[in-house]
Amino acid sequence: MTGYSAEQSITPSPDGLMRWSLLVLVAVATACSGKSDDGTGGDTATATDTDTTDTDTTDTDTDTTGADACQGVAPSVAIGTGVFSYEPFTAGQPVEIVYGSQGGWHLDTAALVEGMGPIVQFKGVATVVSTGDIIAGENDAPVAIDLTTPGLGTWDDTTCSGSFYGQYTFVDDVDLNGDTLIKAICSLDEQDIEFRIEVSPLEGDPTTDSVVLFARVDPETGCP
Repeated sequence: MTGYSAEQSITPSPDGLMRWSLLVLVAVATACSGKSDDGTGGDTATATDTDTTDTDTTDTDTDTTGADACQGVAPSVAIGTGVFSYEPFTAGQPVEIVYGSQGGWHLDTAALVEGMGPIVQFKGVATVVSTGDIIAGENDAPVAIDLTTPGLGTWDDTTCSGSFYGQYTFVDDVDLNGDTLIKAICSLDEQDIEFRIEVSPLEGDPTTDSVVLFARVDPETGCP
């Protein structure tokens, strides 16, 4: 029986040595990669974003235009007159009951507005002080107007204020008392009348202002 020396029993063959080297290389490569293959070719490693400099911010800008500009501004109105611009009234001043081109009568109406707009609605009402008779605006519906419209009004977004002008309050509620319409209109000449205006946003309560004026009937009326 042939025996083997100790040196011969632990010396691998050339083929075994090669397989052993390949196994070692694969093990080392797998350990160093830190990744695993799930068989689909995809990388299953998960990346974690540790960047703490990207933070959400909230837009704190405040819109100061249109209706938003009116927040905190108390509504106010100042009645006036004027065809091409606002003109303030002074208590007791003469005001003409204008004879219109279509045969009716009216009071030229204007106002300064603050704390509402730019779209508002208004209504004018005129009353004879001595009798309490309403001669204008009793049954009229409010009229809407855009204060930003050139030739009709002015508007400042930053202050939530503006004006309108060139509007009419029709004198069409005069009590005839058996007289003709012209005689009833002429009877208003040199009467004290209270002229009141009501202005409101399209939805909301009206703000009012009034003044007592000295009525003068338009000479074109042809009073006797």
